Amino acid sequence: SSLLAKSFDISTLSTQTVSELIDESVHSALINCEKIATDIISGSTKEKSSYVLKPASLNVTVNETSSFQVQVCDPLSSVTDGSGTSVKVSNIAPGVWPVYLFDENGERQKSQTVSFSSGNEAQVSFATVTDKIIIHLETSSPYKNIYAWTDAPKVEPFGKWPGKAMEDTNGDGWYDTTIEYTSINLIFNGSGQTGNLSRSAGEWWYKDGNWTPYNPNDEVPPVIKTFSADKPGTISGILTLTVSANDNIGVKTAEFSVDGTKVGSASFDTLSGTAEFELDTELYSNAAHSISVVVSDVSGNKSEEKTLEFTFQNENPAPVAVITGSKNVGKGVEKVYSASSSKDKNGTVEGYSWTVTGATIISGSDTKEITVKTPDSEGKFTVSLVVKDNEGKSSESVSIEVTVKDKVSNDFREESIYFLMTARFYDGDSSNNRWCRSDDSSGNRANNDYPWRGDFKGLIEKLDYIKALGFSAIWITPPVLNRSDFDFHGYHAWNMNKIDPRLESTGATYQDLINECHKRGMKVIQDIVLNHSSRYGLEDLFVPKHYGSKSITWDNGKGIGAEYYDDFNPKFTYNGLDAEPNSGKTFYNGDLWQEEKPTNLWWNPDLSDWGVLNQQYNYYLCQWPTLKLFDPNYFHQTWLGNWEDESCQSGTIHEDCIDLNTESAAVQKYLIDAYTKYIEMGVDAFRVDTVKHVSRLMFNRHFI
Repeated sequence: SSLLAKSFDISTLSTQTVSELIDESVHSALINCEKIATDIISGSTKEKSSYVLKPASLNVTVNETSSFQVQVCDPLSSVTDGSGTSVKVSNIAPGVWPVYLFDENGERQKSQTVSFSSGNEAQVSFATVTDKIIIHLETSSPYKNIYAWTDAPKVEPFGKWPGKAMEDTNGDGWYDTTIEYTSINLIFNGSGQTGNLSRSAGEWWYKDGNWTPYNPNDEVPPVIKTFSADKPGTISGILTLTVSANDNIGVKTAEFSVDGTKVGSASFDTLSGTAEFELDTELYSNAAHSISVVVSDVSGNKSEEKTLEFTFQNENPAPVAVITGSKNVGKGVEKVYSASSSKDKNGTVEGYSWTVTGATIISGSDTKEITVKTPDSEGKFTVSLVVKDNEGKSSESVSIEVTVKDKVSNDFREESIYFLMTARFYDGDSSNNRWCRSDDSSGNRANNDYPWRGDFKGLIEKLDYIKALGFSAIWITPPVLNRSDFDFHGYHAWNMNKIDPRLESTGATYQDLINECHKRGMKVIQDIVLNHSSRYGLEDLFVPKHYGSKSITWDNGKGIGAEYYDDFNPKFTYNGLDAEPNSGKTFYNGDLWQEEKPTNLWWNPDLSDWGVLNQQYNYYLCQWPTLKLFDPNYFHQTWLGNWEDESCQSGTIHEDCIDLNTESAAVQKYLIDAYTKYIEMGVDAFRVDTVKHVSRLMFNRHFI
């Protein structure tokens, strides 16, 4: 199943190969199948013992009771009797399992979902055996009262608005309120008020608009249990570092440093209870180095530092020469070519050797930059470069071919630019015309107007017309694969590495469009987005599952779940063009929703409101784009608050435009890799959309 989920062709796998990786002497629940699948795909399988997980354990604390039973609903453990106020449950399979609490009569009263890590000891506490809700609110908040009510039949346990005044019963800076219901709606009020909130059974803390099942002011630091590496002593190549840790509320990330300088971080895996980080030792000098780790918990508390000592011994890798400069130039002009982007993996670039064939170097030849005088006639010339590192090792020679033309404009202020929205410009191929989900409300269907009708074939047919108008460049809307209820414009990217097939035809691909423009001496300007994805995330980066049910109604009763939500088809992959065979929809959504609450999100968001009905507006919480469901490694988890403050760069501006975490190295790499492909295809320039919504530091440092 793990291999199939990763689109691996299991027909290439032999039974013997799998059996060699699985220790059949242990329970199947203790086999790390996900790790086996990952290693099979990467071709780096290990001994079967490395895929065996250790059983976890659980300490259960119950206040105000003397006799109870605990059951962890995993494949290994059994019902455990408790007396007094605590009990320890052993031999628990790693994973995320419900924990049930039974009273002295064997009646199930309470439950919590707990994440169990390999070999680790989890903690869970129940205020009482009987279900209730315990709520804490900081006394420094502007709210002093709590108003609460249940759904039908409506009961107001603290009376009419504004409810009752809260008290700090423990003197710890938190108001404490106990509600004798399994679920409740509530509003904190006083100097202002919150919106409608809701909670289910358990103990909850509310601070700065967020719920947590732990005290967010917790100051207990995590404790590192083990810190190890896959190779000891003197090493070379990739070093895999592994850390495990315990914490009273939950570990989150591990930060790794080399000789005191932070080099990266890793999140903790909920199954193995460990965080792994791969360090490329070739990036460092051949010498003794100290590698350290610090672990953070979900409240931001940091552990003490643990350190390992190594000696790195690698062959000196060759530097990489890179030439930057114009590839299209005019006749008889001076042009600068630079080696400033050349790199050396573990040192510095200190030597430069240039060769120019077909033109003349008028300054430099062994410097970082050279100035070349171009020929007085049209043609081509070649610029070549070899660099040396600080140890004298030479790179391979690289070259660029430069075209000399009678007149070349490299300043786009000199271009006459024709802007067009490709899907609405000209229909050259009706076979790729497609509807959107919102066509009824937009009026498109009533007017038989496909939102997706213009395409590259139609645009190619009109290039001569555009040029005849006097334009030297076309600026097109983003051509990448889109996905939303109304996505023809191109600004709701689902995959930035793919061209939307609703724009392409045989003989009229995006590459064909670029080539046809260049044949006419015209330039292509591609509109790009750096700050956001579609409302569903990015297919090749991260996609959350939101709440949905075919049995619900929403949108003030106008929408019916059975009509809106499509059945999941594991054999179908959305591409905007092809219709999912069961629903007949090209805007199929069966892969984007689920009724079950997610349980394997490493950042552990509060999902107690999952599928809860908002009675005022008649929709279901977590049904629409809900930022806490998006992995914070890739997306910001806040909304824009003001168009002119910091949230403008770190907040989502609209539910169809989920804000990318452009401070993340993974996101930076994704964007750079994606748009580099279009540069290599021959796109002449990018117009950057929503540029004010990207951190200026990140934009200048990584994207210019």
